[in-house]
Amino acid sequence: MSISPNPHHALSEAEIDRIVEQQADDETAWEESIAVNRQPAFLVLPEDVAEKASFFASLYHADSVESWLVQIIQQRIALEESAFNKIEADQRNGMKASYSKGKNQ
Repeated sequence: MSISPNPHHALSEAEIDRIVEQQADDETAWEESIAVNRQPAFLVLPEDVAEKASFFASLYHADSVESWLVQIIQQRIALEESAFNKIEADQRNGMKASYSKGKNQ
């Protein structure tokens, strides 16, 4: 089953999900796989932050400072995504809550 997108209609997330689910087992609906080579990202940290990261990585017996930082960043991103999704859901549901930093209004 092939579904051609209408260039004049932007698909909603639900519509995209429905199309993907319908085409999931249809090999002809998908393009040929491609190989992706990930390039490492480099991040320059201030010296004091690097020292603190090194301390906590060793405190928690991490394999390396880099692996500890990756874990911390992943946890923080998950936390931020969760908060962002809650705010979006509240807005979709018509709730007018205040999300001011540190204030309950």
